[in-house]
Amino acid sequence: MIISKNKKFIFLHCRKTAGTFISSCLYNILTKEDYIIGSLQEIYESKKFKFLNHLDILDFKNFRFLKNSILKNKKSLKFGKIFNDFYKEKYSKNFVNPPHMNIDTIQNVFPFSKFFFKFCFVRNPYDYAVSDYLWRVKKNQISFKEYLKLKVNNNDNKFLTMPLTNWEIYTIDDKIAVDFIGKFENLDSDLKKIFKILQIDKKHLNSDLFLKKNNHRSAYKDYYDEECKMLVNKLHYKEIDQFKYTF
Repeated sequence: MIISKNKKFIFLHCRKTAGTFISSCLYNILTKEDYIIGSLQEIYESKKFKFLNHLDILDFKNFRFLKNSILKNKKSLKFGKIFNDFYKEKYSKNFVNPPHMNIDTIQNVFPFSKFFFKFCFVRNPYDYAVSDYLWRVKKNQISFKEYLKLKVNNNDNKFLTMPLTNWEIYTIDDKIAVDFIGKFENLDSDLKKIFKILQIDKKHLNSDLFLKKNNHRSAYKDYYDEECKMLVNKLHYKEIDQFKYTF
């Protein structure tokens, strides 16, 4: 999630929609007045990190957040991970999953951003569900179908994270509350549109960050039978209807 005071925009980071790649592109133009929560580990590892943009980590009033972040990472002490977890700790009281904070919470926590240009990206739910499963469930501990059932039933389980769907991130009372929604399937062209609106030089689209994709996996349709399709329809029916996605 990014809030830029300078460019007056909010980027809502919907899960599994190339959000880390987008954050990396936008990081180039951020200043110390701006906010970024999430993706800092990957940004730190892939490009020049702007330490001066993150001096709040040294503020005494934030010491407990820094301490908790260091304790979490005491085995590896990776600076990118420490910075990333610092901001998660700092804003965890506001939202259960700060990097994926929803628009309603953002406008309450950062009221100055209420009239900023707001945008996010969505992804075909059938493709998203597979990508999400492969990210959350390592080593095939449970099947794809079992994972979908956990999500549909909203079970309290180590494999699940909130929010369960991206719909909750960019809507308020089930109404879209952002100015622009790009599609993962049109990532390049929609990002260019956003950069034009924000008057950001397109050279910043050339991020050094490797865009992670499950290129090694089969096509998402290979993971499905009729019951899996039914489960995704039940879980993502609002997105499917709104964006006219099909299997």
